[in-house]
Amino acid sequence: MPPSATVKYSVEYAFTLTLKPKIFAQEPEDQYDKSSAHASARLNTLSDKFTLIAELTKNYNIHYHGIIKFPLSKKDLMKEFYKCFRTDLIIGFVNIRQIDDMPKWTEYISKDLDRTCKSINRRPLIYDNLSIYDAQIKARLGVTW
Repeated sequence: MPPSATVKYSVEYAFTLTLKPKIFAQEPEDQYDKSSAHASARLNTLSDKFTLIAELTKNYNIHYHGIIKFPLSKKDLMKEFYKCFRTDLIIGFVNIRQIDDMPKWTEYISKDLDRTCKSINRRPLIYDNLSIYDAQIKARLGVTW
């Protein structure tokens, strides 16, 4: 993908990625280890502008929330997103919608960062090229910063 300075991007979209039910048989740490880099790599085929957060569900399964901006060279942005995961062997249900309240969505995806980190002993802030989080949060909860 060309450097983002020369690419025009869409508005922000909120997304959720849920793992396939067969993955839930594994412990949440193993779910994270097998899916976090995979989810990030799949998203990177769509855009270099995204934020990806791992979150532990009430049933102690991993799912992901995030924000993505698409290069405007793509035609049907949401269709491209669904297509990316349609035959995926790890990611099951996906959902995407345009963000109409960025502070609310950011608060929502941030609500369980500490709980997830403590419970699975993994950093839940997997990728943040949109700079949603400051350096302090990235240093404490980010995979990279």
